[in-house]
Amino acid sequence: MYYIYLIICLILIPSYLFAGQATFSWLPNPPEDQVTHYSIHYGSQSRQYTEEVNVGNPEPNEEGRIVYTLRNLPTGEFLYFAATASNAEATSDFSDEASGTPKPDVPIPQDFRLVNEEEVQ
Repeated sequence: MYYIYLIICLILIPSYLFAGQATFSWLPNPPEDQVTHYSIHYGSQSRQYTEEVNVGNPEPNEEGRIVYTLRNLPTGEFLYFAATASNAEATSDFSDEASGTPKPDVPIPQDFRLVNEEEVQ
């Protein structure tokens, strides 16, 4: 039987008038599952997903986790999210559900830099 092993962490803050974003993190399926891609599904009602985004099969980060940020989500709307994993033969059941209001996707200016307290005084 084919299963998905996902842990989704949704980063949430109040939304404003910008397109929203939500960041997800999960442990990849074991190699024997031969995953070809993961998808994140979302919608405005629990377990009734109207949108699906194929996120490919990204490489895990240094901690062994896959991290993916969905952009251009509607803001000011509470959304429900779940993920699936697919291989050449099948698609898994939906993962556990995460929910919340996506945070605004605010670009960082190119000339932005962090300063320490001594520079501010």
